Amino acid sequence: MSELNFARFTVEGTPSEDPTSGNRGYDATAAQNLDVTLEAAPAVGITSVTYSVFDAADPESPFASKDCPTLSWTEGGDQTVTPTNLNYAVHLVAPAAINSVSIRCVATLATGSGFHLFERLVVVRGSGTTPTLRKTVPAESQQYSQRSWSDSLNEIVDAINTITVGGSTAWGNLEVTLAQLTANQNNWAPTGLTAA
Repeated sequence: MSELNFARFTVEGTPSEDPTSGNRGYDATAAQNLDVTLEAAPAVGITSVTYSVFDAADPESPFASKDCPTLSWTEGGDQTVTPTNLNYAVHLVAPAAINSVSIRCVATLATGSGFHLFERLVVVRGSGTTPTLRKTVPAESQQYSQRSWSDSLNEIVDAINTITVGGSTAWGNLEVTLAQLTANQNNWAPTGLTAA
């Protein structure tokens, strides 16, 4: 772990940061019930712990990917929850479709002493063969992996490069010149297109 942060939390028991890669992300299945709790016993001086997810009415809330449905904490029925006991687990249902959502924890210290903040990204990927894609969140930072959202872009490249059409990769099929299209324009008729 890089620094002592009393807001670090587990998702389904997974550590806040992978000891080998340093990644924070959690890959969830669609509509999975998630347990979220502080990773370590609350430090002396922590007066409250608040967990939150994206809230359209709060511009300061953590991010969610495009078209992600509104998520609510089971305990509170809204996007923010403060457990009565600092050690209590809170519960969230992951999105039912491909989406990414940041979970934020703020551990507040005694009055005037400040707070600790920690965020992790929970990802629901597509089903099917590897690699699978995921939607990203704006300013993803390092909530999922140390290389930030570039990992998701790399996954998109990998997925596109593995698509095959007619026995060759999708990129190979897309590399068609205008001359080739013109020479083969009469072959378009069966699909509803006709030569000029």
